[in-house]
Amino acid sequence: IDTVTRLYEGTALERVFADSLGMLVLGGIFFFCKWWMTRKLNKWYLIGYGALALANLASVQIARTAAWDRVASLLLR
Repeated sequence: IDTVTRLYEGTALERVFADSLGMLVLGGIFFFCKWWMTRKLNKWYLIGYGALALANLASVQIARTAAWDRVASLLLR
Protein backbone atom coordinates (compact mmCIF):
# COMPACT_ATOMS: atom_id res chain seq x y z
CA ILE A 1 0.00 0.00 0.00
CA ASP A 2 2.88 2.39 0.72
CA THR A 3 4.14 1.97 -2.84
CA VAL A 4 0.71 2.83 -4.24
CA THR A 5 0.33 5.77 -1.88
CA ARG A 6 3.65 7.23 -3.03
CA LEU A 7 2.30 7.31 -6.62
CA TYR A 8 -0.24 10.01 -5.76
CA GLU A 9 1.56 11.68 -2.84
CA GLY A 10 1.16 15.46 -2.91
CA THR A 11 -1.74 15.42 -5.40
CA ALA A 12 -5.44 16.23 -5.05
CA LEU A 13 -6.13 12.50 -4.77
CA GLU A 14 -4.16 12.40 -1.54
CA ARG A 15 -6.16 15.31 -0.11
CA VAL A 16 -9.45 13.57 -0.96
CA PHE A 17 -8.69 9.91 -0.20
CA ALA A 18 -5.61 10.07 2.08
CA ASP A 19 -4.02 6.62 2.35
CA SER A 20 -7.14 4.67 1.35
CA LEU A 21 -7.06 5.12 -2.43
CA GLY A 22 -5.00 1.95 -2.88
CA MET A 23 -7.60 -0.05 -0.94
CA LEU A 24 -10.45 1.47 -2.95
CA VAL A 25 -8.71 0.77 -6.26
CA LEU A 26 -8.06 -2.82 -5.20
CA GLY A 27 -11.73 -3.22 -4.24
CA GLY A 28 -12.72 -1.86 -7.66
CA ILE A 29 -10.40 -4.31 -9.40
CA PHE A 30 -11.91 -7.18 -7.41
CA PHE A 31 -15.40 -6.04 -8.41
CA PHE A 32 -14.55 -5.90 -12.10
CA CYS A 33 -12.81 -9.28 -11.97
CA LYS A 34 -15.88 -10.85 -10.35
CA TRP A 35 -18.17 -9.17 -12.87
CA TRP A 36 -15.98 -10.30 -15.77
CA MET A 37 -15.98 -13.92 -14.57
CA THR A 38 -19.70 -14.16 -13.76
CA ARG A 39 -21.13 -11.50 -16.12
CA LYS A 40 -23.46 -10.46 -13.29
CA LEU A 41 -23.34 -7.32 -11.17
CA ASN A 42 -23.21 -8.12 -7.47
CA LYS A 43 -25.46 -5.47 -5.96
CA TRP A 44 -24.43 -6.26 -2.38
CA TYR A 45 -20.77 -5.84 -3.25
CA LEU A 46 -21.58 -2.49 -4.87
CA ILE A 47 -23.60 -1.36 -1.86
CA GLY A 48 -20.82 -2.34 0.54
CA TYR A 49 -18.14 -0.81 -1.66
CA GLY A 50 -20.11 2.42 -2.00
CA ALA A 51 -20.65 2.59 1.77
CA LEU A 52 -16.93 1.99 2.35
CA ALA A 53 -15.97 4.71 -0.15
CA LEU A 54 -18.41 7.23 1.36
CA ALA A 55 -17.29 6.43 4.91
CA ASN A 56 -13.68 6.89 3.84
CA LEU A 57 -14.37 10.21 2.14
CA ALA A 58 -16.31 11.47 5.14
CA SER A 59 -13.72 10.37 7.67
CA VAL A 60 -10.85 11.93 5.73
CA GLN A 61 -12.67 15.25 5.46
CA ILE A 62 -13.79 15.27 9.11
CA ALA A 63 -10.31 14.33 10.33
CA ARG A 64 -8.95 17.59 8.94
CA THR A 65 -11.26 19.87 10.89
CA ALA A 66 -10.67 21.77 14.11
CA ALA A 67 -13.73 20.06 15.60
CA TRP A 68 -12.08 16.67 15.17
CA ASP A 69 -8.89 18.00 16.76
CA ARG A 70 -10.92 18.93 19.84
CA VAL A 71 -12.63 15.51 19.95
CA ALA A 72 -9.29 13.71 19.51
CA SER A 73 -7.67 15.76 22.27
CA LEU A 74 -10.53 14.83 24.62
CA LEU A 75 -10.14 11.14 23.74
CA LEU A 76 -6.40 11.24 24.37
CA ARG A 77 -6.60 12.74 27.83
